[in-house]
Amino acid sequence: MMNRAKKLKNRADQRVREITTQAKAVFLKKGYSASTMEEIAKLAGISKGTVYLYFKNKDDLYVSLILAHFEKWVRLMKEFRERFATTQYSSGWEVLEEFYQVFVALYLNDPDAIRITQTYILGNIYLQVDEKTKEKIFSLAREARLLSVEILSECVKRGLLPKINHRQLTTVLTGTFLGIVQLENQRFRLSGKDHMADTLNLCFSLMAEGLAKGKERRAVRLFKKTTHRESARRR
Repeated sequence: MMNRAKKLKNRADQRVREITTQAKAVFLKKGYSASTMEEIAKLAGISKGTVYLYFKNKDDLYVSLILAHFEKWVRLMKEFRERFATTQYSSGWEVLEEFYQVFVALYLNDPDAIRITQTYILGNIYLQVDEKTKEKIFSLAREARLLSVEILSECVKRGLLPKINHRQLTTVLTGTFLGIVQLENQRFRLSGKDHMADTLNLCFSLMAEGLAKGKERRAVRLFKKTTHRESARRR
């Protein structure tokens, strides 16, 4: 009986993987609005009705891809926190290198999921999902961020990093990584040249080197706090 139940579960898991794989291809090619469940089902080699056995609608299927991305991010950050709690780091460089490895692992796990997540945020698709789902995504993103803040805060306490706003540093590390991924993916689609690894390596090396020289850091005041908020209100 157990073997039969296990086989049924494995078959269902395989079917979900087939559907989500084709869904990512369609969403990335056509965008959220132009994609249809019919096309996804056709590419997966199944009927549309079968897709609805696993996902109640297109929103549910699309959001499942984003949730999987954030769930993986939280797992990676929890593993990092556990290593951080039991490891004696000799410098902030080593800690930032581990942050970098978390981001790389997240990207390599599912590059398309990162692109879909960026589209979800930048394309305001989040406005189209229900509040319960939106809160679930936000909760996972917040958990990943709080884990990052916790680690960086402890780094400052241990003297591994200069006295810097660790919440802002979390945003800088995350935003820089995601921004470079988005930019280099776009450049690759236009030119066929892949510079992502080189650009990311250079970026994180420069940041780690700069933070290692913490006492030499000068505060830059080029951006007024209200600028982006006023711009957002105008939009």
